[in-house]
Amino acid sequence: MCIAAGMILALYVIGDAHWEMEQAIQENDQTPYPFLKMGLAGFLFGVLVEWRKLRSVFQGEIGVGWMMAPAIALFLFCMVPSYYWLYLFGYSTGFFHNLLYNTETNIALVILSGILFTRSLRQNV
Repeated sequence: MCIAAGMILALYVIGDAHWEMEQAIQENDQTPYPFLKMGLAGFLFGVLVEWRKLRSVFQGEIGVGWMMAPAIALFLFCMVPSYYWLYLFGYSTGFFHNLLYNTETNIALVILSGILFTRSLRQNV
């Protein structure tokens, strides 16, 4: 029940942050806080998707797997606000533009990084 409540709360925060981002865009405000809030809530949602592994972590069965580094790298990559990518690489319609600048793709990657992070917490043998 707590997992479902946490997931619903994370989805609410994602939606709220997305609305804040839209407002900031209309006001030409480039504050990164709504983007970071949405990313952290997406990461939390991804962690909660793997609730069985999370339960074993709380029971003390924890270790670090090889997927930890790619999960953290993907998370950090996704936490860079999209307008910074636009500033660095300019506007284009290619693959990387859609990957870096599209908010929906970014949140999907953040959720994936949360899932990979939780899966990398392997059991001690």
